[in-house]
Amino acid sequence: MKKIMSTLIIAIISILIFANIAFSKDLLAYEGIITSEQQTPFYQGFEIKLKGWASKLSGSTSFDPNASYGTTRGTAFTTPNTFDLKDVYGFGGTKTSLQLEVRKEINQRSFGYLSYFTDSRKSQVTLTSPVAFVWNKPSQPNDQTPGITYLTAGDNLSTAIKINTFDIGYGYYIGKKYDKGYLAAIVGIRFNNLAVDWTYSGSLNGSDIYRKRGASGFIGIDGRYNFSDNLAGYLRIDGGITGGGGNRVGLFEYELGANVKLTNSLHLELGYKYADIRAREDIGSKLSLKLQGINGGLVFKF
Repeated sequence: MKKIMSTLIIAIISILIFANIAFSKDLLAYEGIITSEQQTPFYQGFEIKLKGWASKLSGSTSFDPNASYGTTRGTAFTTPNTFDLKDVYGFGGTKTSLQLEVRKEINQRSFGYLSYFTDSRKSQVTLTSPVAFVWNKPSQPNDQTPGITYLTAGDNLSTAIKINTFDIGYGYYIGKKYDKGYLAAIVGIRFNNLAVDWTYSGSLNGSDIYRKRGASGFIGIDGRYNFSDNLAGYLRIDGGITGGGGNRVGLFEYELGANVKLTNSLHLELGYKYADIRAREDIGSKLSLKLQGINGGLVFKF
């Protein structure tokens, strides 16, 4: 059912985007404003952003000590049941990840865009305190999911976290003045892919896998204010949740900064971005990931 709904949302957004393009051109041609020879090339109005995000990762994992698990590894305990990514897992420092966005002005009222983000982190520690984590993919023949693994102080633990998101968005201008900027409402669908891999040795030897994939609708605002011909400020805030009850994943993010015009077709952006990603299972386990830091790059306009 979720896949069907996701497909319908994608289809509706695509229809809205291309219907706006067709409607705008037909209306202008009908009113005699443009002829087929005067219509602008399709690539005109495109904008490509290629940016790097130097961010720090924080957050935690947790489990419900009262839940029932299909497979249990190690010696169970009830406290603590929340584990910090920095203090326990050893994540720290800043890493630069990739952001890519392609945007197209549809007409004077709206725009469409595609965006992609990927980030991967690894840590390796000798545990100074116990840790327990919940996994949902079998790594051994007789595993029953969801499962839980308990490790003790002195064990060696390697953790890899990977995040991928892909957005299909549509924006409608709710306030636009070409000399000052604009404010737009945005809506779309976001494809989330979260992956965590644990490898451990000591009291236990093995590896475990957690995966969380899904598509979620999102809403937000996108704005720009022109301070001068060559300097502008920008802001984007959006968020959405997929799933229901105890089984869900959500992402909230905001980004703000400055846009400097280098030439008519090349701009420089520098700003700050924050993202809060949370995944939850029916059994009560939680994964919380927060990324924040400076991002910047080039904007190519056509």
